Amino acid sequence: MLFKQATLDGILRGDITLAFRRWKRPTVKPGGRVRTAAGVVRIGAIETADAAALTEEDAQASGFATLAALQKMLGVENGDPVYRIGLAGIEADERVSKREMVELSEVEWRDIQARFARWEKSAPGYFPAILKTVAEKPAVAAAILAAALDVEKLRFKQDVRKLKELGLTESLEVGYRLSPRGEVVLKRLGTPQDLGSSPPRSGGEVARAKPETERGAADFQSRRSPGKIARARELRRGDNIAEATLWNELKAKRLGGYKFVRQVPIGPYFADFVCRSGKLVVELDGSQHAESAYDRKRDEFMRGAGFSVLRFWSSDALKHMGSVCETILAVLDGRLSEDVVTADLRFVFARSRKNPESVAR
Repeated sequence: MLFKQATLDGILRGDITLAFRRWKRPTVKPGGRVRTAAGVVRIGAIETADAAALTEEDAQASGFATLAALQKMLGVENGDPVYRIGLAGIEADERVSKREMVELSEVEWRDIQARFARWEKSAPGYFPAILKTVAEKPAVAAAILAAALDVEKLRFKQDVRKLKELGLTESLEVGYRLSPRGEVVLKRLGTPQDLGSSPPRSGGEVARAKPETERGAADFQSRRSPGKIARARELRRGDNIAEATLWNELKAKRLGGYKFVRQVPIGPYFADFVCRSGKLVVELDGSQHAESAYDRKRDEFMRGAGFSVLRFWSSDALKHMGSVCETILAVLDGRLSEDVVTADLRFVFARSRKNPESVAR
């Protein structure tokens, strides 16, 4: 059950004592509590109401200037009942005070450890990894944080909610930040690398990928050894924010219907992003990659394996994502006819695949 800030202010003043909702069934219970930005709203009695029999007094008690405004909010009759929900006031959210409690007793510390162990049975170190990611990327959208940890956004938000219950994180208008208590806990836990963090699921695109020998791919592409799969997962967890942002544009065939996977082993190397149907590798480089002989060696290997290679600076992926995506599409659609090497971009065709036609998606 959601409340607008003006409604919460009215509940705090005592002016608003009712809420009306058109629901298939109630999403709250009598005597229940709803956490909000202003505190915890206490729910009173809940009963069905006849929308046609509502009064101006009902409208004012629920924060509407007129009965017509209330009826407009409820919408037209669609078969779902209208519920009258009593609002018994707002009390302080205990999580707010808990966030400032930086002194952890041994009992509290053991409780946090026990909860993490229970939540992380299949992914040791995952919740410390969330804390570390939030600490490094405050006020960053949940979708980007989830991509950086290689988990679905809904699952990530559910897991952050568990940390909020412990007073370790707090929500911002966009994204989250660690509370003072969360900073203490993260420091005491150590780094996720020390704890062997891993995402809460078995395998990603690489682990699920099937051999592609029917497409004429080289044998090494189908040899997904346990070591390579583990390394690919490690690289996914280490994605910087630029890679996570670009992955959000490429995944689930969002870019022109082309399917991309990431951190794919190609011989002894791992490609950031790969479109197998287009035989294209996309790499994002930080400043440490400038004039890198190692990257040129990687490129030559991948070109020899039949992949064209497209490289961007990570900063361009953050500042000019539209141009980056358009360039990727231009390559896949066959609109680039020759190699391009500039200060901002490097594109080289596969050795065996000059001037390709547009590929199937």
